Amino acid sequence: AALAFLALFSTAPLRAFEEEDDDLVKKWQESETKSSWVLSPALYGGYLDPLDGYPRFESFASGGLDLYVRPPLPQFPNWADKLVGRISFNYFPLEAPKEVRGVMEDIYSIDFSVLYRLTRFKGKPDHLRWVPFLGGGIGVYQDVIKSEHPAFSSLGQIKQRETYMGLNGSAGFMLPCLGPIRLIPEVRYHALKKEHGEWATHISYQLGLAYWIPDRIEE
Repeated sequence: AALAFLALFSTAPLRAFEEEDDDLVKKWQESETKSSWVLSPALYGGYLDPLDGYPRFESFASGGLDLYVRPPLPQFPNWADKLVGRISFNYFPLEAPKEVRGVMEDIYSIDFSVLYRLTRFKGKPDHLRWVPFLGGGIGVYQDVIKSEHPAFSSLGQIKQRETYMGLNGSAGFMLPCLGPIRLIPEVRYHALKKEHGEWATHISYQLGLAYWIPDRIEE
């Protein structure tokens, strides 16, 4: 009897843990299917090409994080339901001209944009086909310049920060890849409004990986 009681006592926590784990799985499955807003995180990396406002700067790698936001689809969707919101956290390290020694420049930004998917709501579901898109929005850009020069050795590194407002535009494709993962090759254009009404612009050629939950349908 003592052994039976001990066995029952030792297996009770295990059964409770299994039941709790089953509940978590069930809740996750329900969250994947219920009619609510969909959040799709993504990582991207790319190649930055400086344009106006970056004299003799060279192209360099860049990267960041994206968060795609989609409302649930109504049973009878229209053109407005093809819109997708996106929040982007970008890092653009700039390669200074070779003749400028001891100077490093980085740009960090938070962008808010709206994408229009050139898709249709008939046939295959959106996440199983190639979907081209166009987009645009606004952003906040912080330009950080670090100077290390022998003449300033006693002062250490000198850092200067400037914050600018800017615009962005994008064009690309959303491609099915593996399971819920989508490939997103894209070109993004950024324009920063600096002092005296001057604009600095650059283009980023990039490839993203997104965890893409299928569109949810309103009940």
